[in-house]
Amino acid sequence: MKFTTERDSIVEALNGPVRAATSKGTSYNIPSLKLKLKNNNLEIIGSDPDLVISTRTDVHGEQDGDMIVPAKLFQDIVRALDQGAVHVLSNDEEITITSGKAEFKVREPVGGELTLFTKATGDGSLLPTKILAESLNQVVRAALTDNSRAPQLSAVLFATTEDGIRMVATDSYRLAYKDIKGISIKEDTEDVLIPAKTLEELQKIILANQNEKEINFSYSDTDAVFNIGDSKLATRLIKGPFPDYQRLLPNSYENYAIIEKEPFINVINRIKLLIRDSKDASSPVKLNFSSSHVEVSVSTPESGSAVEIIEAEYSGEETQVAFNPNYLLDGVKAINSENIVINIIDSSKPATIEPEDEKDYHYLLMPVRIS
Repeated sequence: MKFTTERDSIVEALNGPVRAATSKGTSYNIPSLKLKLKNNNLEIIGSDPDLVISTRTDVHGEQDGDMIVPAKLFQDIVRALDQGAVHVLSNDEEITITSGKAEFKVREPVGGELTLFTKATGDGSLLPTKILAESLNQVVRAALTDNSRAPQLSAVLFATTEDGIRMVATDSYRLAYKDIKGISIKEDTEDVLIPAKTLEELQKIILANQNEKEINFSYSDTDAVFNIGDSKLATRLIKGPFPDYQRLLPNSYENYAIIEKEPFINVINRIKLLIRDSKDASSPVKLNFSSSHVEVSVSTPESGSAVEIIEAEYSGEETQVAFNPNYLLDGVKAINSENIVINIIDSSKPATIEPEDEKDYHYLLMPVRIS
C-alpha cells in the first residue's frame, strides 16, 4: 500500500477515527486504525466493540491495499511533520512515513481485524444537520455518563411521534426532551436507544462537517449508522426498556417565572463561586420567587453565604425551590432563546425549564430537599 497526501488533510481525517480507536475487542495491545486505499480514496477506520468511526479523504494513490497502524502514534507523527506532502508506504511488517527530510518507520501491530459491524442498510432517513446538532446539544447533557448503573439511562431515546421524532434523555435526577417536527425515521418501528457517548462523537463530526445540510440516518435491530459528508459513524444500540418518562411530566404548573437567560447564567456562576472549594460542590442553590424578581442564594458552613437578586416576570404564589447548581446551569444554557421560562409546582415536585418563544424543548429538574 502506498499513497501521498497533504499533512493538513490527513490530520483532519484522523481526528474522528482516533477518538473511536481502542484496544478493546482486538488482539492488539494498543489502539489501532485500519487504513484502506482504493484508487485515490483513503478510508480511515477506528473502532471499539460498540462504536466505529470512519472518514474518507482524497489522496494520490500509488498502490491499493490496507494496513493497520497504531492510532495515536501515527496521528502524532503526521501532526508533528511540517506542512506539505506526506508519503506513506507499508509492507508486511512496518509503515514508512516520510516528509521533507523526516522519515519514520513504525511497526505494524500484529493481530486480528478491528471490530467492524453494521446490519443497518438502505437509504435511511435524512435529518437536517443544523436542527439535529442543536437538539443533540440540548438533550445529550441529561443522559447518565456512567453506564454501569443503568445502561438505558446512558442512552438517548429516539421515538417516533405523529408529526416527527422525539429525543429523550434522563439520568433520574433530570430529564430533557426535544420534539423535531416534519421529519421521520421509520414507520411502524420500535423506538431506539443510542448511546449518549456516541452522540457526543456525532456532535464533533457534525462540527467538522458544518457545510453539510443533511445527515443520513439508518438503523437495524442491533445498530445505527450516521453518514455525513466523508464521515460515517456506526454504533451498537442499547437494549432494554427506557423509563416511562411521560408519567413524570406534570399536567400543569401553578407558578412560572420568565427570566432573561444570559444575566441569569451570570448570577448562577457568581453564586457558585462560594461553593467552588466546598466539600460538596453541588450544594443547593435556592431560588426565592416573588412578583418582580428571583432571589438566588447559597449558604455553606465552610465559606459563608451569598445572595443576588435578578429581575423576573413571575406569576403565582411566592415560592422557594432549591436545585443542584450544575444541573440548573445545564438546563438554562440549553435554551436557545433570550428568555427562559421556569415552571414550578412546589419545592418537592419537578420544575421545567423551557424557551419562552418555543415549546419544543423541555428540561425537567428535580428539586433538592432543604431543611
